[in-house]
Amino acid sequence: MPYTKIVFVKLYLDLFDENDRFLYQLNESQQLLYIKLLYLAGRTQNKISKNIRFICHKINYNHDETCYKADMERIKAVFPKFKEHNDFYYFEKFDELHNRINDGQVGSSKGVPKEFQRDVPNKNKKENKNKKEKEETSLVGELLLKTSFLTNLKTIYPMLNLESEILACQAWHKTKGRTPKSWDRAISNWVKIAYENKGVVQQGEKPKWNKL
Repeated sequence: MPYTKIVFVKLYLDLFDENDRFLYQLNESQQLLYIKLLYLAGRTQNKISKNIRFICHKINYNHDETCYKADMERIKAVFPKFKEHNDFYYFEKFDELHNRINDGQVGSSKGVPKEFQRDVPNKNKKENKNKKEKEETSLVGELLLKTSFLTNLKTIYPMLNLESEILACQAWHKTKGRTPKSWDRAISNWVKIAYENKGVVQQGEKPKWNKL
């Protein structure tokens, strides 16, 4: 059965563990009727027709009409959130008791029970991806570098003329006829050595580093 057709009705465990109204103020027939009424509320958009024949047939209630009326009155007395309108019964705050998966809304997790939300495309992942794609960049020489990367280098190496060092790094690699696998890594290594040498590395000079 496709999930888009399922209605989940929650039956909290504390109904049995802590709520003495359920176990001790309702008899066994009334307890079962209450649970079946929750099911009917899920099937009827929380508008259970007050038609006795409809309810009894739908939930296979086999007692007579007198017993049915007595059971319903007892449930309403014990559970004040189970109420009635002119034409139907309903549960107050029923949204807290059920989750309907949206029909035809692919990619939406609204209304999806938590245990199934991992199967729904994560909107936040798409948003994070778009945010990453829109990250600010700055053109330095022939390279388009992330602004956050440049800001980080300026914070670590405040005494260096960062733009000059990046241009020197590009020029050195260009004279060698090679392109680093990662310009971020190559630039980081270059400025680190330049900083350690207190600005000795100048444009066009070979830095004192191991092969990248």
